[in-house]
Amino acid sequence: MDKKLKQSYYNIRTSVGVLGILLPILLYLVNGEMLQSISIYYYSKASFIFSAIIFSFSLFLITYKGYEKDTTEKISDNMLTNFAGFMALLVVVFPTEFESSGTCPAYILNHYIFDCGNGFVSTIHFISSGLFFILMGGMSFFKFSRGNNTKFKYIYKILGVIMWASIVLIGISMQFFDVKSIFIYESIILWAFGISWLLKGKFLFKL
Repeated sequence: MDKKLKQSYYNIRTSVGVLGILLPILLYLVNGEMLQSISIYYYSKASFIFSAIIFSFSLFLITYKGYEKDTTEKISDNMLTNFAGFMALLVVVFPTEFESSGTCPAYILNHYIFDCGNGFVSTIHFISSGLFFILMGGMSFFKFSRGNNTKFKYIYKILGVIMWASIVLIGISMQFFDVKSIFIYESIILWAFGISWLLKGKFLFKL
């Protein structure tokens, strides 16, 4: 692979990783309080940050070109990241349901189109966000762990397991515990996701 092209892939991976780590931090700092979940920030004053970063995920993942599929694989890097990128796009286009007792903010782009995430819109959002997290866990566990570097192979697998375990904990919290813990688990997913992509982009090697 051409050196400049290879470096551009590293830059994309690094960008995805940095955005993943920064997203929950920026949402909290800009809005000034912890909401129930990452998705609820769509209706906050941090709405632009939420939409811009998730849309960036979508753009990077859809345009990302991974390794060619080998004979032992059924799903290529490109297929996995492209589908995950499409799921990220749906997360932005179809917002979660507005659950506050107040009025849905008029400045929200989809206010008049999707009725602030009511009905099927929030269902699409929920499924898309869940699939996005699951796929990114799979990317780390199955795809990034390939190769002869045993040390990082296990780190990628651990990060993938952390993402999947956090998804399970989100489901449990929604049923039995304080729903505000969902934001914490989603943040853990995004940080594990971000570290995985930073490692793959060799960014952490430069520190």
